[in-house]
Amino acid sequence: MAYESTEVEQLKEKVKELSSVIKQIEATLNEVSKELDFLREQKKEARQRLQEKVNEKRKLLEDYKKLKSELNACYASKGELIKQLKAIENDARYPKSDVSVDEINERIKNIEWTIHTSILKPSEEKRLFLECKKLEEAAILIKKRENLIASINAQNEKIKSIGDELSTTKNMLKNINEEISKMKEEYEDLRKKYEERRKDYMEIKEKLSRVEAERILFQSKLTLLMEQLKTAMDDTARRKEEEAKKRVISEAKQKLLKGKSVTFQELKLLLENDEEFKL
Repeated sequence: MAYESTEVEQLKEKVKELSSVIKQIEATLNEVSKELDFLREQKKEARQRLQEKVNEKRKLLEDYKKLKSELNACYASKGELIKQLKAIENDARYPKSDVSVDEINERIKNIEWTIHTSILKPSEEKRLFLECKKLEEAAILIKKRENLIASINAQNEKIKSIGDELSTTKNMLKNINEEISKMKEEYEDLRKKYEERRKDYMEIKEKLSRVEAERILFQSKLTLLMEQLKTAMDDTARRKEEEAKKRVISEAKQKLLKGKSVTFQELKLLLENDEEFKL
């Protein structure tokens, strides 16, 4: 019995020890769980910032492509204008000398005045009329040329403006690519930390399960042993009770044989348990 009692104490101590270990593991698991929640939130925020920056880059790329398209359109338009300008300058009706539209208009007025105020030979009048017509055509070409040059200059200004925008956008894209690269590194670092801590969490959880299983095993052993001890103690108590009852009955019979009086309890035991005295 002493051996069993010692074993009970040892099992109780082991269950107590394992319960203490479980509490420590649960505390560690709780801390790691909080770290995981924190890292998960950081990872989520980092990913969101990265996605926003990627969307910003996508918008910049769209703007860049749009500007490139506009620039190409400007170059195409400028090329067409230059082609028209060369066609005018190569036109036989375009004056070779450097003369302004105002000067031509003034010459036209003088010719018209001469035609209307002078008596001219038909040949002279025809010559002046043809000259006037040529001057009008030349004035139209000069005006067209001036308009074309103005349009070309406007396209040059637009090309410069778009070029500046493209340069700015290109620099912005360069900067945003650097930011995205850093954000990717930050996110990847957080992801690795999260995965490593999650691995730790799973290992601690597995350890907790093992220790809990071990405690259950020792608790079961303790329960079984205590039940066995209780059964043994009950059997011992019953045996002692029977022995005491037999002793009381024997002593009561001896008293009666000697003519001595017995107690009510002694008589009751005799009547219930001894064949000689059963009713």
